[in-house]
Amino acid sequence: MAKKRTEEIVSVEEERILELLQKDARMPIAQIARKVGLSENTVKKRVKKLKEDGYIHDFTLLLNPKKFGKNVITIFMISTELNKVKDCTKELTKLSQIIDIYFTTGNYSIIAIGLFDDDDDLNDFLVKKFSKLPINHYNVVTVLEKIKEGFFEI
Repeated sequence: MAKKRTEEIVSVEEERILELLQKDARMPIAQIARKVGLSENTVKKRVKKLKEDGYIHDFTLLLNPKKFGKNVITIFMISTELNKVKDCTKELTKLSQIIDIYFTTGNYSIIAIGLFDDDDDLNDFLVKKFSKLPINHYNVVTVLEKIKEGFFEI
């Protein structure tokens, strides 16, 4: 807990619970209770409250895309007219190859991340699906090496 917060959003115990769950979301409540110094029932209530209050988005399983043949990570930087952003993002969400979509400022109004089997799969996607989107201009970047990947941590 070395990071300084500007306001108290959760108690010290709740922050510790969140830290423990971030390291291992499958950690048993009994083990969390021992580490935090609270009863199991109290920890259950705190976790439920943290979820209801929106501090915990979800408990999920992260899969390794490479184990499923997804060897190419691609970043799509998309420029479209502001009145077409909603249509474009709606169409992007329908494409199984796209895993993240962001509405952004700057030269590109949308950034999307895609996963593909190989270069041929990416090319097929560009020709058959991506080219049909309401896009003015785009840039496609293939990730050569993932240096750091993560999620928000407290």
